[in-house]
Amino acid sequence: MPRYGRKYISSPDEVITSQDSLFVKPGGLNIFPVISKNEKDFIDLLHNNSLLGIDFEFNTKKINGKEYYDPTIIAVSSEALTVGCRYTESLARACVDYIARGGRFVAHSGLGADKPVLEGPLGVTTPLNAWEDSMVVHYYANQALTKTTSKDASDDAGALGYMSLFTAASLVTDLPNWKNCVNLDCFSSGRVCPTHRPIDYCAVDSWAGLIIYLEQWKKLKKFNFSYDFYRSKMELGEICTTMQTNGVKIDTEYVKEFDSKGEQKKELLFDFDLKPATKKAQRELERLNVPLTLTPEELREFAIKHGQDWCLDEDDFERAYKHFNPRSPQGITEYFKKHGITLDKTDKKYLQKKLEKLAVSHGFSSINDFDSAEDLPEYLNNLYNLWMLKNEGKGIKAWFGEQYVDQYGYAHPRWLYTGASSGRLSSSGPNFMNIPARGFGEQLRKAVIPRDSSLELYKADKSQLELRMVLHCAGVDQKILGPDAFISLVEQSGDDFFKAAKTYDPVKYEKDPRTAARNIAKVFSHANSYLIGIKIIPYNELDSPRIKRDVEDGILAVYRKKYIPWLERDWEYGGGIVAFTGKHLAETAYGSDTKENRKKALDMQENVYFKNDRWGVRRWQMKLLEFIETNGYAQHSCGSFLELYSSPAEAAKIAAGFIGQGQSAHYMQELMLNYRTAGITPLLQVHDELVFEQPKGRTDEEVKEFFRLMREPSKLFDGFSAPIEIKRGANWKDLRLIGKI
Repeated sequence: MPRYGRKYISSPDEVITSQDSLFVKPGGLNIFPVISKNEKDFIDLLHNNSLLGIDFEFNTKKINGKEYYDPTIIAVSSEALTVGCRYTESLARACVDYIARGGRFVAHSGLGADKPVLEGPLGVTTPLNAWEDSMVVHYYANQALTKTTSKDASDDAGALGYMSLFTAASLVTDLPNWKNCVNLDCFSSGRVCPTHRPIDYCAVDSWAGLIIYLEQWKKLKKFNFSYDFYRSKMELGEICTTMQTNGVKIDTEYVKEFDSKGEQKKELLFDFDLKPATKKAQRELERLNVPLTLTPEELREFAIKHGQDWCLDEDDFERAYKHFNPRSPQGITEYFKKHGITLDKTDKKYLQKKLEKLAVSHGFSSINDFDSAEDLPEYLNNLYNLWMLKNEGKGIKAWFGEQYVDQYGYAHPRWLYTGASSGRLSSSGPNFMNIPARGFGEQLRKAVIPRDSSLELYKADKSQLELRMVLHCAGVDQKILGPDAFISLVEQSGDDFFKAAKTYDPVKYEKDPRTAARNIAKVFSHANSYLIGIKIIPYNELDSPRIKRDVEDGILAVYRKKYIPWLERDWEYGGGIVAFTGKHLAETAYGSDTKENRKKALDMQENVYFKNDRWGVRRWQMKLLEFIETNGYAQHSCGSFLELYSSPAEAAKIAAGFIGQGQSAHYMQELMLNYRTAGITPLLQVHDELVFEQPKGRTDEEVKEFFRLMREPSKLFDGFSAPIEIKRGANWKDLRLIGKI
């Protein structure tokens, strides 16, 4: 049976001494087993030459009657580098030699730290399969704990807080907090401190990493978590490290020019017109036959057109905001009150908390998901923009400031594959995931350019990925979904969507029936996929006058067989019957949750989108909720799982989002691994898009061929695949569409 080279016995009088970096009792009694020679020389080399903290799991074996130490895995911690320790060539050579003989190392977040540290002195690359990572194992065992903890939600670095070595160790050991200096004389007190006692500090780090790795695997095995899937995420970690090292080239001249136009940045956040502020300005516009109401862009165009004859500037105009003046707290609160949102304050922190709650209620994992959401309700988009404005003005420095761009013009964002509970990638320093896709964020993207003039950018964006994944989970054959999944929903639903569009959106229907019908499918797909508006009606309230009245009025859809003919049985869950209020659907589709709007929204949901459960999504959701109620967690088909601790209704929404969004994320990561096999590393992975730097000169057909790998059937998700939209260009914004495959 394996034994540990280090052992921790909880006792009030235990201390840590520097003697061989081992734990000992106050009397100096060594509590660790005697290790015979063999690999011990290697262990001594680690200690004596590097101040590298080490630990190990080992078996013992007998040769000619003598017991030898046989390590199965060695844990390392190289944080001693932060206090000036230097690794010798002999140490590196010993480590590489140990790996060559089949040895393995384990470290906490080691791919970006310990691994390159050991490889550096010799300029070699050790094989990935020689490394294990306790942070990755801890992450997949505890995804429910992984949330952004930083004060600024635009910085995903805080997401690693729950993955830190001390936090991870606190779940599986009884170690005290060894990460902070206790402000005592560390040498005389016997307390460990990273600054004053690096040997002991790293020894504890290594021991903690080893125990985390071993103990968390016990938990993962209970969930049938695949070791092969874990190894694929180790490969993903190498991709992320390479992406960080390669960096992203930034057009610093464009950044300077853009940053100087502060007011124009704000223009792109909020819609407003410009009207003459003085009689002089009004007369001047009339003289030049220019309209008295102009957009900011029209104002600039007229100024250019009239040249020297134009004598006005923006100070001669006043703004007429379409919704509210972002500088007026009263105007802000009045606008959002009309849409059912009460704002007691308008400062950054308050708005962030409000958005975090709205994100959950609308089926999103975080605030950052608002940016990539299609058809976000106008009022919610305005609240998000207001928060961005308050969030240090959301200026360009949040992504391309001097703290992020090096002297050569490169940003090196850290790509985090253990930073989000859904399994998505996140990033920090800077956070490329929350560069807005709309408004001024679209202009920001122009700053991302190829690293030299011989290259251009290719971008592939998966079309309606999450919707397709949900339909795949429900058993829908992807072959019946065309390039546009929303159009497929419309066309394969008879005339239901067209009738709904004609009834509820006659103006758009008159102009373009097909587009109007598609818009309805698009607006309702997100809410329907992620159980937005779910409510659990207790059994003892099912026949109450209030519930009966709401059902009759069409503002409550209760999933009982007596109300919904296609149901085989009542949908029981969480101590009651599942129902839907239509509240958030009404806000999303029609701007407010009035009784009339809720009735329209539920009519669309139940009698059009889910008519006879034509896509099988409701039946799949019923199975999902039965699973999470029985087991207390949701699980991807690839093995990743999320333990659920919320109320039944919240747990249902979280589980649905975890499956739809999370499996889509793992699918995108699978595609990144396919390119890794081909020797190609992406430049960026943001939401459902991959961006590459590739040589100029290829034909459009050759570019399409480059992306054929992204249409390969998924091995993780039973042959799943989704169409991609392909673009190419000189920067991340100005990309030309060349087709879909």
